[in-house]
Amino acid sequence: MSSRLRRYVEEFAFAVRSAEGFSKVRFPIDTLAFHDSQILPGKTRSSRPVRHRLRLGSAPSDVWLRTVGGDLFVFYEVFLDGEYALPDWKGRTGLRIVDLGANVGVTSLYYHHAFPSSEFFCVEPHPANLQVLEKNLKDVRARILRGAAGGTRGRMNFDGDAAAWGGSLKDGGTLQVEVYSLANVLEAAGFPEVDLLKVDIEGAEKDLFKDAGALQRVKRIVIELHEGYTHDHLRGDLEPHGFRVYPPLTAPFANRMTVAVRV
Repeated sequence: MSSRLRRYVEEFAFAVRSAEGFSKVRFPIDTLAFHDSQILPGKTRSSRPVRHRLRLGSAPSDVWLRTVGGDLFVFYEVFLDGEYALPDWKGRTGLRIVDLGANVGVTSLYYHHAFPSSEFFCVEPHPANLQVLEKNLKDVRARILRGAAGGTRGRMNFDGDAAAWGGSLKDGGTLQVEVYSLANVLEAAGFPEVDLLKVDIEGAEKDLFKDAGALQRVKRIVIELHEGYTHDHLRGDLEPHGFRVYPPLTAPFANRMTVAVRV
């Protein structure tokens, strides 16, 4: 069996296993339709969000995902692959979590189920993603800031034509969005401390960690690094402020993201 076919089988099985009611039919079908949209030319990049009834924690909940455009790709990376898993925190509750680059809220939903009673502050700039994000977090203790995270406060161009997960601050982008520094975000969140800062901001992380005062309020960071910003860059930015940086797939995390922990 090829690796691609094996992946399709794994996703289909997860879809059947996690879905409830009518979604037990619709969710696997939409999973296959997503892959069809990637293989065959002429497919659109976005679609209406579809409500799926899924059991991702102790009880079923509604999750809204667009069948094509990337939401399902992100969903399976997070829930099937455990890209953001933090096994050393198993059993924790009531965390204060800031989600930079929240997209449609899949990672926040993952942490909502992993760490019950947690409170979320989500930052997302793309209007289409925001509509789905609001639907997904309606039963979560979450607030949403419409904008992008970056190095300084202001307005910048944003590439709104990329795949659903890949929008980025970019000269010549089709959208103008508000940009907030880390200090701005933490002030808006109102958390005295942040237990977990999740960062997936498509390259803008290279400018994010310049404010030492803001970093002092963060206990742990889980971050996806992008081209132009390496683990050495991240270590250079964080280690002087008391963080230890763990590359992907290292104990005790074993996920695919870089994790930084205040020591």
